[in-house]
Amino acid sequence: MAIVSPALRGKMGNTVYFLSKMVVREFLQGVSPAEAYKEWWKDLPPHERMQRDANLKRVKDQIAPYLANSPDRFFGSIIVLVYDGELIFESLVKDFKMNLPRAYKSQAEDIGFITIDGGKLLVLDGQHRWYGLKSVMQGEVEGTESEKIANDEVSVIFINHESDEKTRRIFNKVNRYAKSTSRGDNILTSEDDGFAIVTRRLVYDEDAPFYSDVKLSEEGLVSWRNNTLSARSGSFTTLSALYEMTQTILKKEERFREFSEKDTINRPSAEELTEAGNIVNNFWNTLFSKFTPFKDVKDKESGETVSDMRKESHKYSLLFKPAGQIAFIEGLVGAMKKSTLSLDKLIERANTLTWSMNDPHWVNIIINLNKSIIASPDARERAASLTTYLLIGDKMKKQEIRDVEKMFNAVSGFDIDNLEPGEKQLQLPVVKYVL
Repeated sequence: MAIVSPALRGKMGNTVYFLSKMVVREFLQGVSPAEAYKEWWKDLPPHERMQRDANLKRVKDQIAPYLANSPDRFFGSIIVLVYDGELIFESLVKDFKMNLPRAYKSQAEDIGFITIDGGKLLVLDGQHRWYGLKSVMQGEVEGTESEKIANDEVSVIFINHESDEKTRRIFNKVNRYAKSTSRGDNILTSEDDGFAIVTRRLVYDEDAPFYSDVKLSEEGLVSWRNNTLSARSGSFTTLSALYEMTQTILKKEERFREFSEKDTINRPSAEELTEAGNIVNNFWNTLFSKFTPFKDVKDKESGETVSDMRKESHKYSLLFKPAGQIAFIEGLVGAMKKSTLSLDKLIERANTLTWSMNDPHWVNIIINLNKSIIASPDARERAASLTTYLLIGDKMKKQEIRDVEKMFNAVSGFDIDNLEPGEKQLQLPVVKYVL
């Protein structure tokens, strides 16, 4: 059965394309993912053939739930190849002889209808979106919007198959030059991720802890351009790190453990956002007013700049690296969970300790032998565990301390449960709280 659809004709380079739309029900019936027709992909090298394989976990966990639950669902045009079929374009002006005002005639020549008869319609770009729509239509993923999906209209760009070589080249370039939005971009723009919204408010609300009265092009307390900070940067942290720390602080509360758009799809209520914002604001306001290293950033009484305190020889240097900050907050929240000590009491203890990259107990935990930061999630987890011990070692259970000892020794190659003859267990740093 032929497909007839309104279309806008365009040309880029030597490729003519037709921008049109299809109702989802008809789109899924008439169009197939390219991997369904492997005949003309067989000559591709292995690494390009692999690109044709859909990531069905991503479809099930992210794309399909978004489509099934979001009334504001939307995505860009899907590129569809007309393979071995006949694609005919009829212009409103040339073929239908419509009498239009002279000013419109030249443009209207590229407006009309396409008729596609026979052949195969294959997705060149957008196969994950195709699978997402199919998953919702087949009831594999359900949501509040599921029943409306069938009548949605998706934007489709049709191109004719001219040769296998040209088609494969288009496929390769479309995928190679596509660039995902950065994590920072997602935090700045997401209107459904509760953690992202709260993080932005920490920075851009005038009464928020991280607010800086600077131009968008300048660096404030939070750098939103990069995920790392240069040695000379005047920023305290990065937007990406602040997002991680916001998650850690809020997930201490059961009701905020599923607060991202991956969990909820739709935007949290205004009341939930306000409550979450108050929790995080209070947490940071307490740190900035009572935790000496961070207090110095706001008060500037010490006369030292942030970049000064980031130098590895400084007694607080670890706390001015984004990875170190994330680990510290995770360790601090972990200490709150494992003890009855309040945030104020824990800060009192933290103020008696040094947090320098030169402290030997951080080596192999989160600091390399060359004094650079180990930025991996495993390293942050190790540093958080050691931070919790440093804060509440006298309150921890024996097994909890034993677990920290195992980790502390394992990074240096020792298995304390199976020490070789002559090997000695490394001792955790001795902590005396001078309060």
